[in-house]
Amino acid sequence: MTDIAEISKALSALLVPQDQKIQQLQESLADKIAQLDAIGWKEIGSAFTENDGPSLEDVQGVTERLREMAASNPLHVRGSQLRFSYIFGEGVNFNSLKPGTKAIIDNPYNKEALFSVTAFENNNLASFTDGNIIAVYDTDDKLFTVVPINEIDGVRADPNDDSKIRYIQRKRKDEEGKTFNEWVPLSRWKNMLTAQKKTLPTSFKNDEAKVNQTQVAYIKRSHAQTGWTWGVPDSLAAMVWSLAYSAYLQDNSKLVRALSMIAWSLTKTTSEGVNAAAAQVVGANIGGTAVNTTGNAISSVGVPSAQVNMNNGQPLAAMVATSFGVPVIALLSSPGATGGSYGAATTLDVPTIKGMQAVQDGWGDFYTEILHDLGSKDATVTFPNIDGDPAYRESQSIVTAHSFGLLHDDEARDGVLSVLRVKKLHDNMPPKPIVPPTGSGATPTPPSQGNSGPVPGGNDQSVTNHDGETA
Repeated sequence: MTDIAEISKALSALLVPQDQKIQQLQESLADKIAQLDAIGWKEIGSAFTENDGPSLEDVQGVTERLREMAASNPLHVRGSQLRFSYIFGEGVNFNSLKPGTKAIIDNPYNKEALFSVTAFENNNLASFTDGNIIAVYDTDDKLFTVVPINEIDGVRADPNDDSKIRYIQRKRKDEEGKTFNEWVPLSRWKNMLTAQKKTLPTSFKNDEAKVNQTQVAYIKRSHAQTGWTWGVPDSLAAMVWSLAYSAYLQDNSKLVRALSMIAWSLTKTTSEGVNAAAAQVVGANIGGTAVNTTGNAISSVGVPSAQVNMNNGQPLAAMVATSFGVPVIALLSSPGATGGSYGAATTLDVPTIKGMQAVQDGWGDFYTEILHDLGSKDATVTFPNIDGDPAYRESQSIVTAHSFGLLHDDEARDGVLSVLRVKKLHDNMPPKPIVPPTGSGATPTPPSQGNSGPVPGGNDQSVTNHDGETA
């Protein structure tokens, strides 16, 4: 029996121009993953040491690739959106702010950098691709700037603990556009020196870069292990699996296309017969008749492309979802990811919510340090519940708490307005509704739309005809 690959070769030579070839689809998934070394996975992995973790160059190198994927790879685009919706989807509450702090936060430039929905989305994406959020505050201009990791040229840390950063070296441009480097102290390090009645150095020995005296830096690092100077991006662990899943879908798509070009399966005793029969099949009209001699056969392949199952690559997508910390059913936007089981989907979401609440706490610590340095020592940062009840249930809970005297009128009103997303147009409380009196002496409610009023009773009230009863 002649191999089907030989028939495919004969058909493709007749159907496809000479400058186009049908790609061979015999790569295994292991081969595909082996080809992913070029993305930098092994390079950054081999650069890790037991104590130091990734170097600045390692993080900058992988960040460049992850930023590209966050803009073009559907899994990374969706993963970043999901993490943002879990962490910042209900907003952030900055509590107990002093007027001076609030004025700084309300500055349009500062809102764009750190304190607006746009800032939350951008910084969540930076954590997703860079792993290190670096905010620089100018105490003279009272302005914040979020500095990308690729603008950092060096770092100075505690000699006894590489994880305790003291200074970062930043590339800057002067008024003439010339680039120069300067050291920016971390705010917590400058505060420590101030508490010890020490001052910042103006420079370091044998270093041309000066120490900026009016700026301080704040750093939030993701997944930084003990002793590591830098964090790693939230999407790093998913990089290889995202590319593997994309390659799996591409290969299956090519396979479907290749199989769709094979319309007939021929069995001939000689290779010369195969070539002649292939030419006859290509030129045959619909409804033609094939006459075969003994030992020869021709049959329609049918629809072999329907036998290619794209869902077999779902474990690869699950690895991506696991790396992002989100449910695979949400990552793929498909109920089929869990076999269409709503129970499985909700069960998966419980640990996801707990994990995202921990991430929220990390962002809360980052913002709390900034607010305290801005003069609001009692400031706190809170996030609304991720898994809140439906609006009507939350409203009922607020009304119940108010009826028991646990909430003031204005607190209950503000709570309901927030839950129902109703714009507050009046500062004063609305008039309380008139509650009709109850009891034997109460005036009957007049009939109105949806209310027929009191119904007069008959003589047979409280009397039954005992229908359905048995002796």
